[in-house]
Amino acid sequence: MSDSVLTAEEIDALRQEMPKSSRQPEEIDLARSDRQLRRRLAGVERRLDLLARSIKATLSQFLRTPCAGAPPPVEVIGPQAGQASLQSSALTFRLQDAGGAPLGFAGLDAPLCFRVVEAAFGAPVVPNSAVPERKDLTAVERDTLTPLYESLAGQISEHLATPQLAVSVQLTTLPPELPKECETLVRWHLDADGAGGLGGVTLLLLASWVERSSGSSSPAPTSGHQQIAAALRIAAVELSATLGSAELPLAELLALRIGDVLRLDRNQNESVPVLVEGITKFLAQPVQQGGVYGVKIERSLG
Repeated sequence: MSDSVLTAEEIDALRQEMPKSSRQPEEIDLARSDRQLRRRLAGVERRLDLLARSIKATLSQFLRTPCAGAPPPVEVIGPQAGQASLQSSALTFRLQDAGGAPLGFAGLDAPLCFRVVEAAFGAPVVPNSAVPERKDLTAVERDTLTPLYESLAGQISEHLATPQLAVSVQLTTLPPELPKECETLVRWHLDADGAGGLGGVTLLLLASWVERSSGSSSPAPTSGHQQIAAALRIAAVELSATLGSAELPLAELLALRIGDVLRLDRNQNESVPVLVEGITKFLAQPVQQGGVYGVKIERSLG
């Protein structure tokens, strides 16, 4: 997205320079749900990345140790693989819209739940230590996990919702078979420790959530301009905020050690620039919200 937008004259020039192709048009079934779903994933992966950061901060707080996990790329799977993904969950959530229509499921793996309970009662989290092999929770364990569930439910609702789609999260039990709406699912998983020993958090999102969250429920674009605009709306762009910079001699740089503090050229009350694809577009104030750092936009630079 860093390239300049081409003018009409430039587009015409490119078309004239393109060699004529002898390839015959081929038929592509764009109606297939899995094909359409994969095309829309780029528009929702950024939202899932922000959710991952929020969940990692929450797990670090409840485990009282840094959460080093990183989610792998999302997968498009079928109902049987989706069912298997939640088999190790001790807590299962149902995701639904305001009208109660299903949008997906979420699960917390049993080892993670037991580690959180142990940490709540003051036990240190020891990597690779044994946890109960069961996944059924006692009443006391469920009560202990309530603050974690409420925090994760709020984060999932916040990050998966859109202005047109409200998402609620409720505790449920895993059914013997997933509903018929789960023919095509998007699977997302975050390991709590990065190695899989603690398990983690799994999301199974229905194709309907991807479609509705990406705005595909609106009428399909008919003209070329509408199609271009529709494609641009889901294009990912890179935003960055610079807290400040510092300049120092090479000798001092080589002498830096852990614990040294670098003084930046901006004080703590000064606005920071927000760059869109490397171009400064906004001024903002650094903030902390939901356990993660961010910026609050104060001014648009056009």
